[in-house]
Amino acid sequence: MDRRRLLYPLIVAGVASAALLTNLGKPRLWDRDEPRNAQCAVEMRARGDWVVPTFNDELRAHKPVLLYWLMLAAYEAFGETEFAARLPSALLGMATVLVVLAMGWRLFSPRAGLWAGLILATSLSFDIAGRAATPDAALLFCVTATMGAFVLAAKWPTGDSRSSSVGVFVPPSFVGWIGVYAMLGLAVLAKGPVGLVLGVAIIGLYLLVCRESNHCGGRILSPNTFVGKTVGERIRLLQLRQLASRLVTEIAVTMHPRRIATTAWRMRPLTLAAVVLAVAAPWYVAVHLATGGAFTDEFFFRHNFERATSAMEGHRGPVVYYFGAALVGFFPWSIFAAPVAIETFYLLRLRGRESAGATFALCWAGVWVAAFSLVGTKLPSYITPAYPALALLAGLYVDRWLAGTSAAAARWTPWVLIALATVGGGIALGLPVVARHFLPGDEVLALLGLIPLVTAGAAWWCVRRGNASFAATTLAVGATVLVVATFGFAQVRVDRRQISEELATLVRRDGGERCQFAAFRELEPSMVYYAGQPIATLVDPSAAGEMFDKHERAYLLASGDDLAELRLYLPTDVDVVARRPKFLKEGDVVLLARTPQTLARRREAARAIRIAEDKDTSVR
Repeated sequence: MDRRRLLYPLIVAGVASAALLTNLGKPRLWDRDEPRNAQCAVEMRARGDWVVPTFNDELRAHKPVLLYWLMLAAYEAFGETEFAARLPSALLGMATVLVVLAMGWRLFSPRAGLWAGLILATSLSFDIAGRAATPDAALLFCVTATMGAFVLAAKWPTGDSRSSSVGVFVPPSFVGWIGVYAMLGLAVLAKGPVGLVLGVAIIGLYLLVCRESNHCGGRILSPNTFVGKTVGERIRLLQLRQLASRLVTEIAVTMHPRRIATTAWRMRPLTLAAVVLAVAAPWYVAVHLATGGAFTDEFFFRHNFERATSAMEGHRGPVVYYFGAALVGFFPWSIFAAPVAIETFYLLRLRGRESAGATFALCWAGVWVAAFSLVGTKLPSYITPAYPALALLAGLYVDRWLAGTSAAAARWTPWVLIALATVGGGIALGLPVVARHFLPGDEVLALLGLIPLVTAGAAWWCVRRGNASFAATTLAVGATVLVVATFGFAQVRVDRRQISEELATLVRRDGGERCQFAAFRELEPSMVYYAGQPIATLVDPSAAGEMFDKHERAYLLASGDDLAELRLYLPTDVDVVARRPKFLKEGDVVLLARTPQTLARRREAARAIRIAEDKDTSVR
């Protein structure tokens, strides 16, 4: 038995566990999505309802139900805690890196699979998704599992470009397609139609560019485009005009309507429809009927169609927005962006297993990033499902670097380490400035920048001594230490400044469970979660005054900037009972209520009035 089949998954799972589980439940839920999702599952559990998601006693149609189901199961096992709310994402993240390991093993080599798993497990955006109570990790897993099912069910070329025969690519069998489409059905339950549409587009594009007759398993460019009999012929063939003409021809042949129709039929569309509907349709039908169509209208038209066609909530950006987002989100491994791109382009010119796998990963990342680049609303998390594909390409690059077959490693390795050291220096110098503004007293967080700096220096020392294996291992260890320090410890330190739980505890302690609680104009979702009760949002200051007139024990949460306006409408015995700085924002938050002293005086005054009225009545 190959010992790597046990050792490599243990290594990847160990690194992923350290990155995703360290102090997972210690930070409070971060606004705005985490508490919304966690509270939604809390309310569903309280009602015993597994169909209709609600938040703050109102329908929540932002996302489908898969995450809430997983949270409900975690709440049953561990209680309604931050750890339980985030545990499904962490477990799905761990499963995702193991799927990537299996894909890299299948497409390239065991070592490439190992590195792909390690790279994904230690990239920033992946760990954010895997440590957050949001649907991102669920969608990420479903998309990766879809591609993994496709990769494991298909037959891939063997050997490399030097082999006389490399075999052909053969799509999955009928049973294999069922597995692929079952995962797409789960993706529809995780985040809606985006997983289905883009998942089908990724596989369809690969089948379009894959030509079984040329044994490449997926190259778009023929090697004859670049290889001539003499140096002069190579130069002439690489001239811009001829290359452009060749590309246009290749695209025209690939995207011919007849070829598209044939490819679509090869993907068994009837099986696709049957399996996806069997997995996802029962819940969508149930929630449609239970809400009288309200969920369907809001989810599909507002949170899918409008989000795609316009920039909702101010989340907009240029077409190249996701290039910068990937450089940050895939850090620290985005330092390999240039050599990985060069290596991938080189492999596309060849044939064999590595070329086929690289083409598949490129289709995956390309479709996902291109689709969201055209969407109106832009958020960095939208392209996280493309990161497993980038991890596969980066894992292949590291494998070829260690094997001494890389076309880019020798020239680019020094620049890669310089980039890592530069980022580390920027963190060390920039974080104190940011901390002084938003987190005074936490300038010590700048020590995070020393991790990339030390890692780059140690890796450079290994490279200078010709030990590429030690250099790569140093980078992996440094990346692991960085993500564990960032999310397991630095986040916990920053979290001390969160205020929702403290204010909610104050309201529950002084006001009791039946007190009236409202927010003025802006309500942070975490307050609902920690208060354990619905919180109304008041827009008109006169409504705040009416609330205090009707309810003796009432609490109002407001921005310090609105305090002067509110005082014109509030009773004179209502005062500020707590003032806290906003979390990572300018300004203060105030909690308005009657203090125990004013309540006592109010009751004494009411008692005196009743006594006087009783005396007046007796005299009469």
